[in-house]
Amino acid sequence: MKRTFIVFAVMFTMLAGCGGGGDGGGGGGGGSGPATWTILLYLHGDHNLEPSVLADLEEMEQVGSSAGFNLAFQLDVRSVSGVDRGLVANHPAPGFGTVAIQSLPEQDSDDPNVLRDFLIWGIQNYPADRYGVVLWDHGGQWKNTFGGNQTTGPGSGMNCLEVRQALTGALSTVGRSKFDFLGFDTCLNGGAELALQYGDLCDLYIGCPELDYGAGWNYGSMLGWLKTNPDATVTQLGAQEVATWEAQHSVPGTMDALYRCHAAYNMAQLGNFRTALDSFAIELNSSLGSEGVVQDQARVNATPYFRDSDTSFPREYVDLGHFTALMATGSAIPSVQAAANNLLTVLTSFVIARSVGSQISASARAISIYLPIDAESPPSATDISTFGTLAISTQTSWDTYLNSWLARIALDTAGPVVTVTGTVNTTNPTVASPSVINFTVTGTDTTALLGLYGKFVSGTLFDLYGHLFYQRAGQGSYVASWNGNGVGLTDGTNTDFFCGFLVEPGSNIVCESAIYDPPGAAPPIQVQVYGDTSTLTVVLVVDVSGSAPRPIIVQPSGTIGAQYIRLDAATGTATLAPTGFTVTVPAGGMAGLSLFSGTLATGSYRILVGAEDYAGNSEFQGVTITKP
Repeated sequence: MKRTFIVFAVMFTMLAGCGGGGDGGGGGGGGSGPATWTILLYLHGDHNLEPSVLADLEEMEQVGSSAGFNLAFQLDVRSVSGVDRGLVANHPAPGFGTVAIQSLPEQDSDDPNVLRDFLIWGIQNYPADRYGVVLWDHGGQWKNTFGGNQTTGPGSGMNCLEVRQALTGALSTVGRSKFDFLGFDTCLNGGAELALQYGDLCDLYIGCPELDYGAGWNYGSMLGWLKTNPDATVTQLGAQEVATWEAQHSVPGTMDALYRCHAAYNMAQLGNFRTALDSFAIELNSSLGSEGVVQDQARVNATPYFRDSDTSFPREYVDLGHFTALMATGSAIPSVQAAANNLLTVLTSFVIARSVGSQISASARAISIYLPIDAESPPSATDISTFGTLAISTQTSWDTYLNSWLARIALDTAGPVVTVTGTVNTTNPTVASPSVINFTVTGTDTTALLGLYGKFVSGTLFDLYGHLFYQRAGQGSYVASWNGNGVGLTDGTNTDFFCGFLVEPGSNIVCESAIYDPPGAAPPIQVQVYGDTSTLTVVLVVDVSGSAPRPIIVQPSGTIGAQYIRLDAATGTATLAPTGFTVTVPAGGMAGLSLFSGTLATGSYRILVGAEDYAGNSEFQGVTITKP
């Protein structure tokens, strides 16, 4: 850009989203007229999301700034050195109409001081009755809250403590106590940890507990509504933002339709939420010894957040509302039931509005919380130490409960016992006559069954092709079968493997790792490709080359090459290995790609049947199947 944005119009080749007076709850300004607003837009696109931030900026221009309504921005992009500040212009026509008011040398947009200085600049230059802050970039809950993957500077992202440092520094300098709203147009930042971390700095908090699988905030609709309704209360504004967000995240047949999750949180209820969470954590901790299994079951069955090709399950984060609801009905201890029901009541008013996909439980309240449950990959000492400094740890007993929980999980180091009791037809599986494996699983804490398949490469190397099944089940006797087929990806002409892993037990959504090579001179990037086995469609491609994932739109003539997970039995290591095939994105884009089931080539294959327990321990037994 540097003085005008018009030169970037040609760059719209890839669209994605995941990409009163600050002291009251709304209402008019100090005079008799409607309230004035300044929205502070910190647009950090100095990495792979540059096309997305430019798309959103053009969307903001559909509304633009006007008297009493200032859209003050700071923009940092990858393709040009330097940072621009200014006011978003009202420019509904195609192309950019915004002109930079101030151009700065290249800044480290991952530096909290840079964020602080922009906020001060915006407030001092565009004073108003009410202020909102939108932080646009990658997101990663409390660990990597904002930023990262900066290519033209040394930045490595900000954690939630550093973001708070920037916010408090700006507020202190301008003599204010809080903003009217704070919103993250990022993935994964709709968490209890962050609401507590920033709750005293804003009246309204907005974020996504899950990946933003679509186009991020609906700036045209949301800003247009606020411009027309400047005296809206924070609850009205929160409900409207969620409604406009949902309007562009509900397309049938997409990951958005299945797994979207976005919410607005009322900070006027923060004290009640803090107290209720504290009481619930105290009850969980005191009952962990007697009802550990009940808590295990609630944790495993509650809605998890951040689904990807990592086959470990559950994820580190869980929906607090769903987990609490399961404890309210599962616990036999009256004090636990009472604390859980009280927290659910508080969440009803704390969460102003939420938008969730069809595969998210109706009991989910769209607010995540940290509760890892993988004994094989426990949190690092650094993570535990940092978590102990957060507001959720200093203001509630969740940290005490978390440490007790992790200590208990660490004692469970043995997975279920899996025994193959018989096989049928291990030499030439077909649809009519599949290979059959009979097996038993022993372990009272067994929670899921898994089937994986792959092929020996050479020596100790084994290429894992993906899941055959992944389902909820306890100990018992089971039968698995394989017809010799594998899942493939096709563009209508070319074919490749689809090395897909189910994102959760019982799901139809599979996810594979791949390399996407965009058309033109852009370098190849690491992606995850999501497919729906029930419809044989590709529903999402996510760029995972940076510090946080972000959905992208693949472009016609670009290529996608799948990757096996290559296991080395000698070293116990796993790497990604290319299949050696690619498909080309057709003229219709992602919609022109599809999954199919096809017969695999001759060779020696391996079927792994296994089980997981509540602590994330897994055990497998393998059967060799030959295809002549």
